[in-house]
Amino acid sequence: MTYTVEEILRANDALRAGQFRRDFGSANAEFWDHADTVWLVVGCHGGAGASTVALGLAEQVGQCRVVDCAPMATSVLLMAAFTELGEQQRRMVGMRDQIRIERCLEDFRSVDEVPLPTPVETRLTIVDAGCPAESASASCGWVGGLCRDRSVPVVLVFRPTWHGFARVEACLGLFAAHRCVVVCNGAQRPAAQQMGNLTRRANDEGVLVGLAENRLLASGSVSERFPAGVLSSIQTVMKVLEMPAEAAGV
Repeated sequence: MTYTVEEILRANDALRAGQFRRDFGSANAEFWDHADTVWLVVGCHGGAGASTVALGLAEQVGQCRVVDCAPMATSVLLMAAFTELGEQQRRMVGMRDQIRIERCLEDFRSVDEVPLPTPVETRLTIVDAGCPAESASASCGWVGGLCRDRSVPVVLVFRPTWHGFARVEACLGLFAAHRCVVVCNGAQRPAAQQMGNLTRRANDEGVLVGLAENRLLASGSVSERFPAGVLSSIQTVMKVLEMPAEAAGV
């Protein structure tokens, strides 16, 4: 099939205007109809430790669900379940004590193709975006819809490096309309001189939480239960998440 120059130019204009989107059917609808509370955890850069923080939050909560959006080949949560329940609606489901963990069964090129979470009743779902913040927010699938839902709190995780501070500053701008909790994974007291304006504001408002350097949080090892010290650190993140927005200065 061949196209005229005029048709190609019209298609290009429509693409730039956002009038085209890939259609993955109802399984990848833009809006995920859920009744439970949702927390979205996003790594500001590769190796930030977002998946480990998401799982640590779940261990603090107890009975809840973690939905992994990473392709099977790159999932940090591949070994997180202690008991496997098998395949359910394009997802591999397992249990880690009282935590239901849903992982993707497939490898895919785009976050648009992430399958929907299974339709189960739970009071809290923690979604691990499993991809860069820009990719998640630009997605036309349900993950992108979640990123555009201003009622969903966003946990931004970064490492205390110059690159990490630059990336969290960019991500705070990207999610400016959201209630954000910022987690510095690897420094209990992040260096103020490395902070940009938005990161400094988050620190002043009490929504920047520093986690001391820890082997499990740094390595992404999730096959064992987190020790009390790690859970105690992550409990601070949960307290900020559960705090009323006014009390957190947001």
